[in-house]
Amino acid sequence: MQHKDYGKSVSTFGAWSGEKLAQAHRLTVGSWNTWSGCLSDTCSDPEAVIKFAIERTRQCDIIGLYEVHEFRRECTERFVQPRSAKGRAGRIDLEFLKRVAAAVSDTHKLEFVAHFNQTALHDCEATDLPVDYGNAILVRKRLYKLPHKVVIDRFLVYGVGDLNTEDSVTLRGRPASRQGFLVTVQTDNQSLTVAFVHGLWTKRGKIDIPARLAQSTYIAQAIRHHRTRQNLRSDEMQTIVIGDLNYTSNLTAFQALLENPNAFGEGGGTNLTPNMDTRTRWYPEDKPTRQANFIAASEAARVRILSKRIEQGEEVLSDHAYLELVYNNSPGTH
Repeated sequence: MQHKDYGKSVSTFGAWSGEKLAQAHRLTVGSWNTWSGCLSDTCSDPEAVIKFAIERTRQCDIIGLYEVHEFRRECTERFVQPRSAKGRAGRIDLEFLKRVAAAVSDTHKLEFVAHFNQTALHDCEATDLPVDYGNAILVRKRLYKLPHKVVIDRFLVYGVGDLNTEDSVTLRGRPASRQGFLVTVQTDNQSLTVAFVHGLWTKRGKIDIPARLAQSTYIAQAIRHHRTRQNLRSDEMQTIVIGDLNYTSNLTAFQALLENPNAFGEGGGTNLTPNMDTRTRWYPEDKPTRQANFIAASEAARVRILSKRIEQGEEVLSDHAYLELVYNNSPGTH
């Protein structure tokens, strides 16, 4: 299989002219699976992964970071080797999120949600360490000031809060629980809703299974409930789903999500990253697919996306690429 030159850091597509970008009220949204910061343990600069996350957070108004940890109480360990490494190149960095959030605390507000109702290092390994494993979003503080209004909901992507284990070692063979974030930014009569999702992992690979179909339904229902609670219009829905969905472009489960009016309105949604490589050099070359991360949008949202990019260069220290979009959030214009 032929793959792209990973020294080429950014692939940009669908961009508007610089003049038009300058005229728009822009909202920058980022998404990155951090791989639990495991490459911090292998780099000559152990802060390199954190520096990358800080730089991308600074340039984003809202960014989703997946596979991160938060302490329930003080934790004395930073780098931890899980019993089940799941292909990680180094030890898990339990302080990754803490250090990123501290560095941007002047500009961004942190929200974290744990996937499970017990402490864990990842989907398949419970732990006695006082840490929760899940997802985070960082939201620029200026968005909480007028004329903006920000509403954030945590939502169940799949499951009931349990791990994919029976005794912390043996896989049951069904996906573990998942939680996600819904963020709506309102400005005047504008209301953009973004769902940040880290989708189901299963040892069976990226194939259609009942759990993935259920995940698509849960995502769509959550978007509908989130917007209904705010009395937002169901027509001309401006909605975006972004993240490591753990889908491929041709999965029935993904198509079911795109066609679900609860998520994208009656016209359905569009996959804006179809058949695109969203991995980095750290992802094994022999894997059958290099898809995982996606951006999908309703038609009303799609026409407002000014640019999108996938970043895969050497500085992207994860097996997942970094995704970013710039959105025209000015009222009354497309």
